[in-house]
Amino acid sequence: MDSSYNSDLLSIIILSYTKDRHFRFMTEHAIDTALDCSNHPKEIIVVETCPEDKCPKYERATKTIYPNIEFNYNKFLNLAVKQAKGKYLAFCNNDLSFGKNWDVILINEMKKNNIQSASPFSFIKCGHKSPYNSDSGNVEGYKIGFEFLGWCYVMTRELYDRLGSFDETYKFWRSDFVVTEQLKKINVPHYLICSSDVVHKESGSQTLKSLSKDLQTELTHGQIELYKKNNNL
Repeated sequence: MDSSYNSDLLSIIILSYTKDRHFRFMTEHAIDTALDCSNHPKEIIVVETCPEDKCPKYERATKTIYPNIEFNYNKFLNLAVKQAKGKYLAFCNNDLSFGKNWDVILINEMKKNNIQSASPFSFIKCGHKSPYNSDSGNVEGYKIGFEFLGWCYVMTRELYDRLGSFDETYKFWRSDFVVTEQLKKINVPHYLICSSDVVHKESGSQTLKSLSKDLQTELTHGQIELYKKNNNL
């Protein structure tokens, strides 16, 4: 591992699409709770889909990146990692509220149990009900939305470097599927750390629903069909 990476630093990467004040507030809330939840050293990198003249930099973020290219979830994450300095990398949606000491608890569990990839337990206001609870311990698995939470997962820099980068085949839906497939290929397990909690406030995806119907379809069901085609399903 490159010695220039800060062994204590958590790089929190947040993807945002700030179309109006509501969405800016949502991103700012995620930043605020991420910074205020603990004293663990961290940096916040926001990847903003809107151009800078329509969405000024976030004051509390370490940096705001404006890719100015077509949206692709994993590509935007990969761009942010290139500017991140932490040994631990957190990949997050902007509709999250981070629980007290979620990062301290999760990273301590990762260190203690030699875990390289993990998600915090997520309380969801809507959507499916998790079969786990805060007392379920560390649960190994790759199932999307259960053990692997595409809206919030953390991995070591060393693991990310082994992967090379995240697969950018899909624009939005199925971006998390291909990450789990990359983990499986190198036999690295993923764990849900149930003692660490993050609230996924907008599991219906308000940002997605704000887009045109055609674009919603392209980013969701269109990606599912592409995934099926690519995998002969």
